[in-house]
Amino acid sequence: MTDSSPAAPPSPSLSENPSSPPKPSEKSSSGKSDSFLKKSRASGTRQAGTRPSERRKTDGGGANRTPTKNKKKPSSKKGLLFLCLILFLFILFIGCLIFGAVCNSRADWSEIPTPTSPVNGTEGTLPLPYGDGFVADMAEYEPYINPILEERDLFLVLVDGSHRLTSSDQPDRLTAVPDSDSGSGPVLLSLYAEKALEAMLTEMKAQGVGQDDPQTLALCTPTLGYRSYEEQEEDFRQVVSRLMREDPSLSQALAEDIAAASVSPPGTDEHQTGLCVDLCPPSSSAAFRKSEAFDWLCENAWKFGFILRYPEDKTEITGMAFDPGHFRYVGRFHSTTIHRLGLCLEEYLDLFEESGL
Repeated sequence: MTDSSPAAPPSPSLSENPSSPPKPSEKSSSGKSDSFLKKSRASGTRQAGTRPSERRKTDGGGANRTPTKNKKKPSSKKGLLFLCLILFLFILFIGCLIFGAVCNSRADWSEIPTPTSPVNGTEGTLPLPYGDGFVADMAEYEPYINPILEERDLFLVLVDGSHRLTSSDQPDRLTAVPDSDSGSGPVLLSLYAEKALEAMLTEMKAQGVGQDDPQTLALCTPTLGYRSYEEQEEDFRQVVSRLMREDPSLSQALAEDIAAASVSPPGTDEHQTGLCVDLCPPSSSAAFRKSEAFDWLCENAWKFGFILRYPEDKTEITGMAFDPGHFRYVGRFHSTTIHRLGLCLEEYLDLFEESGL
């Protein structure tokens, strides 16, 4: 009889263990091939379960090493800031030098030597000088003697036949000069010019100029300051009328030309500015020129902002005859250069414009 019981299933062998991983030729459970995994490793994509340290050991420094970020180089900002600081300090230092030079150029008057002439009749004795070289106290007058900033160049106006003033040109703050007489009242000057003149005459007396010769101080007395346009016009008209009476053959134009040689036509006299003063009458010019006062003024007027307006050696430039008593206020900044270079006002103005001071 044939055995009808079912046959026992074959026992699985070790090679058929279902838990063993697939063979290399087989597809992975995710459906990706080994070649794709290699490409993933080559591109630096980390596989699940692999530590970065193990990957670096596996790469061994080869071409498949994962690139790492370069360390930052030390910043150069500190060095740049240091250079900027050094440059700033250098510019500041140069600026201080320039500022000091400008201040020194404006303070050249401080080099004025102490007076050595006797005072009060006692040989060899002098009051202690104020500041740098002044005997009298100049503190009150200093702002007027040496105007600065926007007022420094206000007094450089040129008035002559080519640079005329009009009847509307009149200086501000006309001030009477103490102990002066123009024949019709006190001499009037612009405020700055009046204060500077007052300081100059005060210092001259303090230094004993003319003490042994009273006639010297009598000669050095302000006699003419501001003259209005109307006064000039009247004076000129009178001279023209006199010339035409003396010579009826003269025409009006010819008489005016002749008159212009002795009296300024209206608008051409710088007395209208209130910045100039005559320190002696025309009749005393010759005596004043030989006086001690004139010598002192030629050496010291610039310290007070004044210049001899019509020097003897500049007549061809100024177009005016030498006038020893006619002094013009310009301020110490300008009078210093004019005095040191031996210029007249016309020459200085040309230099001033060219240099752009």
